[in-house]
Amino acid sequence: DEVGLDVAAHVAPVLEKGLGERYASDPRYLALVKKNTRYLGKKTGSGFYHYNSKGKQGGLNQPFVSQLQKLIKKTRGNVSARAMADRCVMVMLNEACMILDEKMVDSPADLDLAMVMGTGFAPFSGGLLSYADFRGIDKCVERMRFLAKKCGKRFAPHSMLERMARDGLRFF
Repeated sequence: DEVGLDVAAHVAPVLEKGLGERYASDPRYLALVKKNTRYLGKKTGSGFYHYNSKGKQGGLNQPFVSQLQKLIKKTRGNVSARAMADRCVMVMLNEACMILDEKMVDSPADLDLAMVMGTGFAPFSGGLLSYADFRGIDKCVERMRFLAKKCGKRFAPHSMLERMARDGLRFF
């Protein structure tokens, strides 16, 4: 919602071309975003959430979420809002591990700051990696294995996460 679903849909094919299959977007999702120009995030006052005139987040935008659920249900069965969020967050967590593994940032704290400031990742959580620590690395890995079986290999946990879960490690 910070960036806008239209921007995300525009960038998706570029990411797929440059970074490969793990960034493949469902063309039905892209079509849904293009069809729903009133649900582009904060800039239109509504995306996954509703926003007031000052940009403060209100409740979940149930009409849009329902449309996404219908889209997913056609191929995946009934999917809760929590499951949709997990699919987004777990993929981001894998990408974060790749960034750390490739030493593109100096520390997990730098990555968390970038996620909060750059993507609007829930500031109250401390960032993506802090959220993973809070949720439990072992629980994240468990969820990712489940998603990988159900939805495809792009959800398979990164080796860094596997190692952290096995050894009881955290990012912070």
